[in-house]
Amino acid sequence: MTHQRQALLAIGIAVVLSACAAGASPGSGEASGGPAGASQAVGVCEPAPDWLIVVLQDALVVREATLSNVYVLRADGFSSGPAQLQTTEFESAWWVAGKISGAGVRPEIATWLTNRTSRDQAGQILSVDAAAQRYSTWESDQGQPIIGPGISDVRACVGPIPEA
Repeated sequence: MTHQRQALLAIGIAVVLSACAAGASPGSGEASGGPAGASQAVGVCEPAPDWLIVVLQDALVVREATLSNVYVLRADGFSSGPAQLQTTEFESAWWVAGKISGAGVRPEIATWLTNRTSRDQAGQILSVDAAAQRYSTWESDQGQPIIGPGISDVRACVGPIPEA
């Protein structure tokens, strides 16, 4: 093996080891806690549970649209949004983001907020961004955009949208 190849191999190993030492990558699903109500640090996504994906998929308004790469992230500290976000009703809430694609839609990431963090729990799902408002039946408050820490983190976990 040449010295150049050995140097490249050593750099590659160093990059991999540093990534491992930093913890799980966003969206890897290796976070503690979960959407059943356990605490979780902002910035660490995990795959959304199947039941939540089904609920969101069923609310898509374009028949051929599909939802994929769906992740959840603990949500709190809202700086804007409907007054109900500042109540105990949304004390345990999650950002949810996923890729919407398929016939009849422009592929993009949609983001929702929900206080329904388990299959058997009642709760609301609110559309956070334009894609969620455009492609799902979940309500949104047009006058009070929902803003809080973690929105960009959960969207980053979904990954990039391929260029068309």
